[in-house]
Parts: sequence; structure tokens; C-alpha cells
Amino acid sequence: LIYADKKNKIPAHDLKFYTFYGEVGCVNEIARDPDLAYWWYTPNGEDIDLGIKNSDQAVPIGVKAEYVEIATELSKKIPAPHMRIDFLVGEDGIFLSEFCSQTGSQVETIIEVVSETWDRKFGNLYLKAEMNLINDLLQGKKFDEINEFNEICEKKYRQNRQK
Repeated sequence: LIYADKKNKIPAHDLKFYTFYGEVGCVNEIARDPDLAYWWYTPNGEDIDLGIKNSDQAVPIGVKAEYVEIATELSKKIPAPHMRIDFLVGEDGIFLSEFCSQTGSQVETIIEVVSETWDRKFGNLYLKAEMNLINDLLQGKKFDEINEFNEICEKKYRQNRQK
């Protein structure tokens, strides 16, 4: 269990990075205690106002440039135009939580209030990422980390299947 505050048993905040093959489009921060709250940021850490009013008790931690850099570097190693990369931020630092190829359930609810400008921005980021990925593949880019992971999974799967 990762705590934001072990003494008071406050769970870590989620930071969800919406990445586009080496570029962060935006960041969503989620707090679950004392109340559920959502904040949205540009990659520079500036607030994006989606018109959602959060509890006054919930306090955001914000986005550090080093977190954006980690998400950016990770997304360059994934052969997909879009990947949401999630972290938990606790007292002891930042921890990888998950990779998700879809936006997530809360975004479908929020998408109704997203401005046309942000909708277009995400569409353009996706198209640019797709083009960059195709160009890298055509130039022979190897995704060594993904290939190594797949080899480990394949060996494990084969071992379990043979038993």
C-alpha cells in the first residue's frame, strides 16, 4: 500500500499521464481521501479548468517536471500512438501503477465538458504520434524493452502450458 501520508493513512494520489508516443498531452491528478477530487494540468503543470468543482478538503499535489519527463521517456518505448501511463505518488516517491490504452471511465464522463480546442489538440497529438511511430518503424526502430518483456511472457506462458 502506498500512502501519501502514512501517519494519517491517506492513500497516494494518482497521476495519469495522457501520452502520445513521446509527448504528454495532459495530466489528471486524482485524490481519493478525504474526498474524491480531480485536477487536470498541461504538461507544464498549469491548471486546465474543466468546470469541475472539487471538495475544499482535497489538496492537489500538482505535477513535477521530473514526472512529466519519466512519462515522456516511457511513452517513447511503447509502440503505440497513445498510452495513458499512471503513477501513484506517495511519501516515498513515485511508483508505476499501470499502462492503459484507453482513456478511462472518468474521461468519458468528462469529455462532454472538454472544449473543442482540447478535443482538437488531442486529435492532432494522436495523428502526429501515429505518423512518428510509423516513420520510426519504417526506419527500423526496435522496441527492445517491449520485445524483452514479450519474450519473458512467452517463456512463462509456454512453461505453464506444458505443465
